[in-house]
Order: sequence, then C-alpha cells, then structure tokens
Amino acid sequence: MIDFNFSIPTEIKFGRGTHLETGTLVRGLGRKVLIHYGSDRISKSGLLEQIEGQLKQEGVAFVEWGGVRPNPSVEDARKAAQRCKAEGIDCILAIGGGSVVDSAKAIAMGARFDGDLWSIYCGEKPVPADPLPVGVVLTIPATGSEANGVSVLSNYELGDKAAIASPDSIPKFAVLNPELTLSIPQKETAIAAADIFSHCFERYFDLRRTSRIWDELCEGAMRTVAGITPSLLGDLKNYDLRSELMWSATVAHSNMLGPGGDFACHGLAHVLTVEFGIPHGAALALIMPAWSSYAYPHASKRFDQFAATVWGEADGLAGIEKLTEFLRALGLAASLGEWGVVEFDPEQLADKAFAHGQEYLGGGLMKITRSDAEAIYHKLVKRI
Repeated sequence: MIDFNFSIPTEIKFGRGTHLETGTLVRGLGRKVLIHYGSDRISKSGLLEQIEGQLKQEGVAFVEWGGVRPNPSVEDARKAAQRCKAEGIDCILAIGGGSVVDSAKAIAMGARFDGDLWSIYCGEKPVPADPLPVGVVLTIPATGSEANGVSVLSNYELGDKAAIASPDSIPKFAVLNPELTLSIPQKETAIAAADIFSHCFERYFDLRRTSRIWDELCEGAMRTVAGITPSLLGDLKNYDLRSELMWSATVAHSNMLGPGGDFACHGLAHVLTVEFGIPHGAALALIMPAWSSYAYPHASKRFDQFAATVWGEADGLAGIEKLTEFLRALGLAASLGEWGVVEFDPEQLADKAFAHGQEYLGGGLMKITRSDAEAIYHKLVKRI
C-alpha cells in the first residue's frame, strides 16, 4: 500500500429535509453570500425561495449569480469573481450539480486572486491558498465535487478545458437531500451514473495503489452503480435508489475509495466535450470501453479481476463487453456517429488531448502517449 494523506473536511448533511438547514450552515461561513446556480429549475421548484428565506432569517445578505452552463466557463467565472470583489462577498453557496460547484470553486479562487483566473487552470500560477469558503446544496449527484477539491473549467475562447485540484477548494459543507433529485430526467440520470462509475473505474485501474481494501471498495462501488441504475431508470421517483446513487457519487470521488487514479479516460473525454459538446458522463461512456479494449493487452490480469469481481465473468475481454453492455443499456451512445458527429480527425483530437505539453495521460495502468490517444479515438468511429 502506498503512503497517503486522507482528509474529508466537508460537513455532510444527508437525508430528507436537510436543505432546511442551509441558512444556518451558511451563517457559519460568512455574512454576505453569492448564491450560485445554473438554470431556473431551482426557482420553479421553490428551492431558491426557501433558501433565501432561511438566509434572511439568519441575517445573511445575498447576491444571486445564475446561468451556469453545463460545462462552466472561465469567462463567466471571471465576471462572477469581479462581482464578489465589488459586493464584498465573503462566501459562496452553490446550488446545483458538479458544473455549478466547480464554477463556485473557481469564483472563490478568483475573488482572492488579482491575476487571470485561467492562468491557474493552465498551470502558470499556483492555486490560491485562501479562496472564499464554499458550501453546496447538491441537486444533481455525479461528479463528487461537493466533497473534493477538484474544479474543471472550459475556456471557450481557446477551445480548451482544464482541471485543478487543491485541498483548499474542498467545500465546507454539502447538503445531500435525495428528495431534490427526484425530478432529474432519465437521460441526465444515466449520464450521471456513467460519470459516477468512471470515478470508481479510474481509481481501480491505477496499479500504483495496490491494496486489497481499495480494490474491494472500488469493486463494490462499481457493482452498486451498475446494479441500481437500470432499476432507477425505470423508477425515477424511487427515493431509496436515488439515495444510493447520490451517496455513490460522493463516495466515488472524495478519496473514500483510496487516493490516486489513472484518469486517462477523463483526459480523453474532456476533448469530446469541448469539440462536440458531448456531456461529460456521456463522453466517458464512449471512452471507457475504447480505452479498456486498447489497454487490455498491457494488464490482462487486472481486467480479468475486474471481469470476475464486478461482472461475474471469466476473463477480461468478457468483462469489457459487460461494461459496454451496461453503458448501452443506460441508453448512452457507443460511437461519435450516434452523437451526430459524421466526420472527425483522431489525429486532431489527440493533439487537443496533449495541448498542455504532457508527455502522457494516465500512467496508473499504462502511459497513454499521443499516438495511443489517436488509436483510442479511432475506436469511436463505430461501436466497440
């Protein structure tokens, strides 16, 4: 087992009615909060009005900042950070899913940073050690951003997407009420499930972190997501299944399954989101089988274990096929053509994946070079 540091400082409130504690939780962070959200769905549901009423009762002033797009942009985060400086904002409340939370983390850094926010994401400047504190009311479980320090932003001017990770960006609290997820549509639920599965999958295929307990935690989490999601898609209002998926999302990407992770699939998937507008989880559903079939010869024993413990199959290739079948059963596309991408150049996609000068992606199972990336993108021409 490798050496590691482990800390989950996020206070988590899980269960029915927990969103009614939001005002008190925010009061512990500051006196003037930026309420950050995406669509007007939270207004139509009455959630925004409820939370603002709580803030008024607690004597916390607030400024609204909505309109976060599914893949949050650095352009929007810059504007919001300037608003925070102008208004004297001292904390941020993110109400939404991973895009909103990632954007809130970016704004929290930008409000305490005088340079260009993108310079942090592209690695030119260090991550600020004193961002504004962030709290979360989660409405779309998928990314685990409510309990980790990761933030992913897109730069639409440059056609780029980048991630940072810092323990200082971990939210101070997260309200997880599965009742708030009962209205999530079927397709969005399926995409979220693929994202959750990928976080377990990417950790599992990091062979640098050899450990039986971490293996079994990841295997159990993957079995859970694969086992409950088809049932949930047929019963979207099922509170218990929603609860399982919501907690799986947090567990999968907050180091509860152990440190590290390969994350080559994430690097390859980011390009598909930027280039073709494919949602993150759906892009991962394309990449995971393609990466698996490419990587199998390099680690067949690991794929054999994956097949046996997650899918009950005898060999790794059968396990990869089961993974593919699971993702397709969720209604997720198997090729770029199913997303309406008639023509694409794998070479150009590989260039995009290595736009930041990396020598390789991943490295936990194998080092994906630029030529490897091109070969994996080639697999997206047709069904794996």
